[in-house]
Amino acid sequence: MGITNNPEMRKETRKTGTAASLFWYAPISPFFDVSSLFFPKNIKELFSWSEYFYETNPLVHAIISKSAEYPITTIELDTTDEKIKEAYEDIFEQMNIKHTLIKIGIDLKVYGNVFLTVLPPFTRTYKCSVCDHEITLKKDNTNSTNETIYNTGSDKSKPNWYIRNHKIYGYCDKCGKMQPLKSKDEIKRDGKLRIISWQPNNMMIEHNETSDSYRYLYFIKNSLRHNILTKPWYLYTTPKPFIDAVLKGYPAVEFNEIIHIKETRTASDYMNGWGLPAITPVMKTLFYMQMLRRANEYIAFNQVIPRNYLFPQNVDPTSPYMNNMNLQKLESKIRMQLKRYELDPSYVGIFPIPVGQGKLAGDGKMYLLQPEIQQLAEEVIAGMGVPREFVYGGLTWSGSSVSMRMLENQYINYRNRIKEVLRKIVKYIANYHKLPRVKVDFAPFKMADDVQFKQSLMNLNQMKLVSGKTLLENFGLDYEEEMNNIKQEELTMAETQSLSQYRAQKVVEEAQTNAQAFEATPSISLDKTYTPLEIKELLINGLPNAAEVQPPQQPPEQAGGPQPPAHLQQILSQLQQLPPEQQAQYIIQLDQSNQGFLDQIMPYLTDDVIAALQQYTSGGQQPQQPQQPQQPQNPQQIKSNPEVRPPRSPGRV
Repeated sequence: MGITNNPEMRKETRKTGTAASLFWYAPISPFFDVSSLFFPKNIKELFSWSEYFYETNPLVHAIISKSAEYPITTIELDTTDEKIKEAYEDIFEQMNIKHTLIKIGIDLKVYGNVFLTVLPPFTRTYKCSVCDHEITLKKDNTNSTNETIYNTGSDKSKPNWYIRNHKIYGYCDKCGKMQPLKSKDEIKRDGKLRIISWQPNNMMIEHNETSDSYRYLYFIKNSLRHNILTKPWYLYTTPKPFIDAVLKGYPAVEFNEIIHIKETRTASDYMNGWGLPAITPVMKTLFYMQMLRRANEYIAFNQVIPRNYLFPQNVDPTSPYMNNMNLQKLESKIRMQLKRYELDPSYVGIFPIPVGQGKLAGDGKMYLLQPEIQQLAEEVIAGMGVPREFVYGGLTWSGSSVSMRMLENQYINYRNRIKEVLRKIVKYIANYHKLPRVKVDFAPFKMADDVQFKQSLMNLNQMKLVSGKTLLENFGLDYEEEMNNIKQEELTMAETQSLSQYRAQKVVEEAQTNAQAFEATPSISLDKTYTPLEIKELLINGLPNAAEVQPPQQPPEQAGGPQPPAHLQQILSQLQQLPPEQQAQYIIQLDQSNQGFLDQIMPYLTDDVIAALQQYTSGGQQPQQPQQPQQPQNPQQIKSNPEVRPPRSPGRV
């Protein structure tokens, strides 16, 4: 920037005539380059170039957009009153506050400066200054300063107002003539606040470096001035200071209260109170990149697509054809053959002499400057202060990386500046809506892959040194919502478990009912010897519902064989409700008191009961009293016979 203002360079430029001719002379400074001749001379020109590169360069656009959007997280309100919190959240949603903060960040990166004011909604009325009669301005007045053009009430197609002597005149129906008007603004309490971001190109800053005092002026654009003078809609919707400035012919409006945030700057006269756009350090690199891209465009236009041509091939110079051949006719002949080939691809052309084919260009790919452009892109990314992965993706470094920490600190500082703007906006909201002021902050900003910190946090939570609320908040989860989800899951699991226990209880009750029905049968005394007919009558008479008793399960080898006799079928039905070991004990006891009972029932026993019998008979075990699942109130015990015969030999089983 100091080079462009160097008087020696300007003198050398005037002496040689043009900036291009200066390039061929030895530069007067070792730091001189061609781009210095075109560097912006003032801050407003720098704004225009910054805006141009942001809108047209994909690399700059991606860096600025992501840098402005990525650090903005959820807005948190420090209040326990749910009604107040809900009111602020509704207002933020109406104002689209998050999108507004992102736009502020983009303007801060592009221009290096952001100028904000908060405008409350208002309704403006115009009244006659004489009789106080309300007048509605109608129709656009393309020549509002000419008092002869107005509507007197008879012609509705003409406007009913004009401007003269810095005042607005309107036709008053009550007075019957044109009268000067007075305006009145009424603040609407049911509307939404509007955050106005003023164009830095139209701003002017007067900075007193001795006291660090600022004065902010906004120059009214000619288009806005014209609309205020000719269109009633602008007279109703434009803030009153702007209308007064236009009516009085002032070029600018001074702001009494404005929010100004700016990028870091040096204490130079060139800046004079302004912030520095983010692309200023890389503007020369972007200029060089544009030159290489322009070279690539030329190569793509002229060198990538080959150009074919035809020529006479291998003709002897001494041949009579060369001396007598008309080359124009040959050219016409070749053109005609090519046209016929376009109409009929299968056509075979005939030429009087051999014709050769050649190609021009077509090798432009080897001349493209893409590697050099990519290297310059890396310099632009580094110059704008972001890592390469932030633009191209793949940002997977560990959270302990120094580069990652530097990036996080950079965004934390940026968030603090945006937070100050947000707090000022909340102050306006509280005053406008008559709400109590609350502290506002962003959700904690953490890099997404800070794995080590999150793992340490989980370990501290297990050691009861960090609360579960802090742990969930660092994972981006809402503590209250997660607690409600856990309670709902516990209720669902409890209902499911209760249903399962109820079903299991029903099964147990049915099993106990069946066992009690079996135990309710008359007991068999082992002291007495029963005949098979007596056992049959004893068991049948003790059955509660003999018709509902299912036949015993047949062993696999007896499936489809003869059915057991009726008395054995009833005994098997009762025994089938017991485990195999208890069935074996009952069968041995019955066989000891009734000789031959085991031989009769053996063909109808299942494999597991037979195995249990073999275990008793082969091991020499004595039968024990079976364990019953539940004893009735007056159980009839089966007494053991003191005269127990020894077990039968294994050969019988």
